[in-house]
Amino acid sequence: MLACAGFEKRTATSGIFGYNTSKKRENKRRNMEYFFRHVADGEVSFNVAVVKLCLLFVILGVYRFRHSKWLLQVTFIGLLILQGLLMVWYLGEPALFLKEGLPFYHCRLVACILSFAYWLKREKLTLYLAWLGIIGTIVAFSVPDPSKYLWPHITNLTYIGSHVY
Repeated sequence: MLACAGFEKRTATSGIFGYNTSKKRENKRRNMEYFFRHVADGEVSFNVAVVKLCLLFVILGVYRFRHSKWLLQVTFIGLLILQGLLMVWYLGEPALFLKEGLPFYHCRLVACILSFAYWLKREKLTLYLAWLGIIGTIVAFSVPDPSKYLWPHITNLTYIGSHVY
């Protein structure tokens, strides 16, 4: 009766409750491979309206917590992690890395330099890069995501995450 409900007989790979956890691990592995895939999906339609709505919520949240140094530091750490993940993904496909990864886009440079300028207490540079980031976000969201991968993918996440934060 339990086999009909998706449970299998207890084996060496079974979890604490007796159902097979190796299938869960396999599904998680496949999901991560899909998230970091290198095969392009072709033409992609990207719903920019949803991203703009998220941007509005982020702007309201930033205004609400504008004096929170903790949130600012977490944001800068998140930006660096996103850029690092993207570079690791690019390194998985050397030809793609040379084509798209190496000529750093100005938004990637701003995200990295802004974080370090803040921690090095370079106020003028931080302020300049923050304004450049605001202008860049408006320009980036006026056109659709140039990525050729369907959601979810690391390029989608870094495009949205880097420009929203």
